[in-house]
Amino acid sequence: MSLSASKIAAFALALAWSIPHGAQTLTGRPDGALTAKIVFLHAGHGWTARNTTDGSWYTQRPETFEIVEDLLNHDFHDFQAQALWNAGATIVPLRPIGKQTIERVVDNDDAGVQFTGDWFNSTSPIFFGDASDVPYRFANTTTQETAVAVYQPELPEAGFYPVYAWTHAGSNRVPQLYRVVHSGGTTEVRVDHRRVGTGLVYLGTYFFHAGNEGRVEISNQSPLRGVVIADMIRFGNGLGDINRGGGPSGQPRHDEAGLYWIQKHLGQGIPDSEYRSTADDGNASVSAPTRWAEHMNNEAVGSPADRVFLSHHSNAATGTARGVIALLNGNNNLATRTPNQRRLRRDPRNRDQRRHARRR
Repeated sequence: MSLSASKIAAFALALAWSIPHGAQTLTGRPDGALTAKIVFLHAGHGWTARNTTDGSWYTQRPETFEIVEDLLNHDFHDFQAQALWNAGATIVPLRPIGKQTIERVVDNDDAGVQFTGDWFNSTSPIFFGDASDVPYRFANTTTQETAVAVYQPELPEAGFYPVYAWTHAGSNRVPQLYRVVHSGGTTEVRVDHRRVGTGLVYLGTYFFHAGNEGRVEISNQSPLRGVVIADMIRFGNGLGDINRGGGPSGQPRHDEAGLYWIQKHLGQGIPDSEYRSTADDGNASVSAPTRWAEHMNNEAVGSPADRVFLSHHSNAATGTARGVIALLNGNNNLATRTPNQRRLRRDPRNRDQRRHARRR
């Protein structure tokens, strides 16, 4: 019996999501070879608006061999996210993770947030929310917990929800403790906001019952001296609601180009130039993920080996081309050439595709 590529992908995806997605332990998230490493994760293409003409939406690649790359890329992106999470990585999602179309966004000013202990209002110009909001709240760290911010959404349905945090990064931050309370117990996740932030960071995917039993707690407990930040917590991904002249896409947000996920979470005080280099959305969607990764990454803390940008993309090729395509930047300047360019080009394992290497 033969199966089409789309049926194989659908079966594999269904199998993956039949397994609890994300850590379901009572204590902590997984540790592994990628613990303390940051992965900026992206899936290529996605529904895109013709914003310079009529504002209608299109996929950047047509259906080929029963595959639409814009959608398939994200399917495998989810597998990749789970593998990275299980290895201990801190993940910055440049397209949403998972398929949850329900969303709840809880900001520090919302009724669903409760503070205990000493918290202080920030006056920072950079934060998530409306311009008139309290930017965010912060608490000084202590070795024993003395302050907690509790984010408690009202979820209309039970299901698996990816959880994200928007936290302004800074030099006086610490590896911040998030406790995710879900149907399986409580999972502790630490994110080092000296190294990454000012955009969404993934806290894992968990099963929550309907109602308001689930929550995320931000604790001021840390062995290091500094502050913790309480700004925004997101549950789920939602449906696309950005209008580029022809109305919203009507598609699940995870099927849209990463450009719109980034735009949705730009935050106050951050210029569009941090993620957008051109007015046309089709062109902007190519460079937005790398530009936003650069924005969220504090390269001054840690080493280059502590972080990586990883974008998943497939091509429904014709002919005999097989294997992985090495993407070279074409820069022959010794001062700025990436260290692995020559290795990629000469590696015999890339021989089937070396002639198809693309310059970016």
